[in-house]
Amino acid sequence: MRSAVAQDPATGGVGDNIKAAQCDAAAARPAAAKGAYAYGDAIISAAPMADGSVVRGRFAVASGGASAECGEWLQVGLLQRVPQSLKEQAATCWRTLPTAVTAFAALCEDTVSLLSPLAYARTQFPANPAAAAMFNATVASVARLDPATGALSAAAAAAPVFVAAAGAAPAKCAGAVVRADFLMRYMMDAATGDAQLVSVSVDLTVSDITFSAAPAAPQAASVAWADAAAPAAALLPFSGAPGYLEGFPVLAGVKQASGAKAAVARLKGGLQLPAPGAGGACGGARGASVGFGYNGSAYCAGAATLAELQALCDPAADASAAARAAAGGVLLDAALAGTLVLGVWGSSDAANANEWVQVAVAGWPPAAPQWSAGERRCDGVVTGFDLKIVTGVAFSAGNPQRKIVHAQLCLTTGSWAHDARRAAAAGGAAQAFPLRFSVSFAALDQGAPAAALRPAPPLVMPLPPDLFYPFLRSSGD
Repeated sequence: MRSAVAQDPATGGVGDNIKAAQCDAAAARPAAAKGAYAYGDAIISAAPMADGSVVRGRFAVASGGASAECGEWLQVGLLQRVPQSLKEQAATCWRTLPTAVTAFAALCEDTVSLLSPLAYARTQFPANPAAAAMFNATVASVARLDPATGALSAAAAAAPVFVAAAGAAPAKCAGAVVRADFLMRYMMDAATGDAQLVSVSVDLTVSDITFSAAPAAPQAASVAWADAAAPAAALLPFSGAPGYLEGFPVLAGVKQASGAKAAVARLKGGLQLPAPGAGGACGGARGASVGFGYNGSAYCAGAATLAELQALCDPAADASAAARAAAGGVLLDAALAGTLVLGVWGSSDAANANEWVQVAVAGWPPAAPQWSAGERRCDGVVTGFDLKIVTGVAFSAGNPQRKIVHAQLCLTTGSWAHDARRAAAAGGAAQAFPLRFSVSFAALDQGAPAAALRPAPPLVMPLPPDLFYPFLRSSGD
């Protein structure tokens, strides 16, 4: 039996050997800078250095990559949002800082480091890659984040200050940038798609970074885009077009009327549940955002002494006072006043009150609370609410658009009992009582989608059976 034999190929630089070992083409030289940006083109910026020079290059923000550590830079292209996921508000990572206190102090007070608000104010941008003239970024606002309470307060764009350790308090860098939100405005030629960068503004959040054995600073950044010719209202974020997308913020606002006109004052960040602050107490600076279709709950604690609990349980008092205070005086107050509204669509227009649905309230006013002196207990206190949102779908079954069709806020009541032993152990301090706020979604049962084709129209008048006589033949013929 004969077997197949492979032909022995020739060796050396002959025939197909040369083609198989051919070198790749040389890299093309960089093209000359263009006089306009196109979609996705890297944005050019210039950053000041410690020696006074200015380095020009591609604009980028810190990114965590595959880990939480700031290990790489994310380059920003024209009209490309940062972060790329629409469900995230900012690209966040942690940057490792020097472990020597002297180096930590030097970095803190370095006005060209990214920890300093002054570095952002000195960053420059050209209108296009070929432009020689540059304009500075504008620091639109600076907010100071209290690391202990989470409260935000207005601050100035000043250099961070190194605070040396004193007693048990460790050293820290006060006023360091922990978040930067950029807004880039552009002008675009509708015919060619060429764009020019018009202005860049940045909103900064600063806080205190504590020095430790392994110091690290949070770095968060976002980049948004806006047509320079668009009105300010166009900068408001929407949740869909027009229907809601799952997980995106539920639009909420307070309906306002002036004469025969009505509009909606949108709540920044959409619908938010009251969230806890320092120590779990109610009144956190930021609420818990509600994502469309996602059920959720938020808990916090209200404090009251025995005397305050008795006063809260007075039949003439407002049994919802604690819940009102926890809700920040906006959400619950607006609902009880009949002015709290939710966006029917993910793109509901604040100027069109017809695109918003009012939140109904059940259980208001609540029954008068009752005080039990022997048990030091108040029954019938408003302990929170459950917001029930009914959703539906509209338009084509192949591309359904989800909407909010109804919403009702259900007040919940409970009992608060004062514990004398806990109060004595705490030196007579106020006792914490639980409050719960929740939201739940229920999809409306709409049955099977209706047929897209209309039924055939009926004839104008019935026809007699012998209409075609004598051209018809009977079966007996």
